[in-house]
Amino acid sequence: MGQLTIRTTPEQEALIAKVQALSGEKTASKTLIAALYEFEPNRAKIRELQKKIEALENDFDNLKSVVVNYQNSQKALLNINI
Repeated sequence: MGQLTIRTTPEQEALIAKVQALSGEKTASKTLIAALYEFEPNRAKIRELQKKIEALENDFDNLKSVVVNYQNSQKALLNINI
């Protein structure tokens, strides 16, 4: 079993304490280990959600374009002189 010594700043200590309260871990070292185990799956999930958001934004832009084209066509039809 290895040993690790970490020198933290007051800001880092506050962050560890905040995460420790959220995770329910009893020690700072267990908090850091738990955070490490969660990091990779969370990163993958974030990337997946970012791709979905990008696809939805593209769909929204396309739909917005369709609405603008419809409105312009409607205006053009109303301005036809017969």
